[in-house]
Amino acid sequence: MPLLLLAPLGFYMTHVEPYWLAVEEFGPVQVAAIRDGQEPIRIGVLTDWQLRHVGDYETHAVDELLAAEPDILLLPGDIFQHDA
Repeated sequence: MPLLLLAPLGFYMTHVEPYWLAVEEFGPVQVAAIRDGQEPIRIGVLTDWQLRHVGDYETHAVDELLAAEPDILLLPGDIFQHDA
């Protein structure tokens, strides 16, 4: 019975969550007056891809990020996954 309950979780982990693109905006972030500028800085983050190859989904995600016109791009980790 417990294995039957894991089936929906397995489906979600392999067919839903890997293709769930989340675009979120936060801010503004308060900074010290000495660091205050006239324009906001936009930061784009792509993380947890765990890629074996680049396909249409990944290209679409990069296009979405670039459309937001970030000033800084961050790739914090888990970009590439390989067995070797």
